[in-house]
Amino acid sequence: MLVNEQGRGRLLLTFSAAAFAAQATMTRVSRAPPTVVERLEQRRADTFAQEKGESVLDARAWSLACVPVQPFPTRSDRYYALLEAPAPFDVSPNTVLGLRGYLQGQA
Repeated sequence: MLVNEQGRGRLLLTFSAAAFAAQATMTRVSRAPPTVVERLEQRRADTFAQEKGESVLDARAWSLACVPVQPFPTRSDRYYALLEAPAPFDVSPNTVLGLRGYLQGQA
């Protein structure tokens, strides 16, 4: 999780080529919709489940679990996704204190 000086959180996910292969296999075995499998195989998205529990997803849930990815500029075998909401960790923006706020509180 990344937090800027105002305390705004973002989640940085990184994926390797091996992770894409494993996710594509898992989605096929789990009977994900063909469009989801295709996006993973083409390395346009990867899956990231934001809710705990359900291992059997319907088509809508599979679609929501897909996050768009971009290649790292310096590594052709690595990809990343930057999510705006830190919801997967149940972090409230009201409880995250940015570095600047922290430092000002310490003065």
